[in-house]
Amino acid sequence: MGLIQWTHLSHEKGPRSIKPHRDKYLLTSDHGLVIMAVTGRDTGQYECKLGDDTLCNYNVTVDSKTCNAPSENDYKKIYSDWCQEFEKYKLAMKAWQSKQA
Repeated sequence: MGLIQWTHLSHEKGPRSIKPHRDKYLLTSDHGLVIMAVTGRDTGQYECKLGDDTLCNYNVTVDSKTCNAPSENDYKKIYSDWCQEFEKYKLAMKAWQSKQA
């Protein structure tokens, strides 16, 4: 299996490779990305690639002026939506791995 690489493309700094760091970027056991302590600088497109193949990409917008912690109900809905998207990502990864075998 090839190397999974996450990239952040911001309007200010252009593309940069994301390296795991315990205080900022965590990679899950399924190669997902968790961004900690989000700020306005985290706004942009995040892309996950395996070799030359794009597995997924997400646009993230952080409005630091109005960004408040979500209510419990909002959090549950957002978490549920995220889990559904992550399941799609895992299926795409498995399909890609099957094609490579």
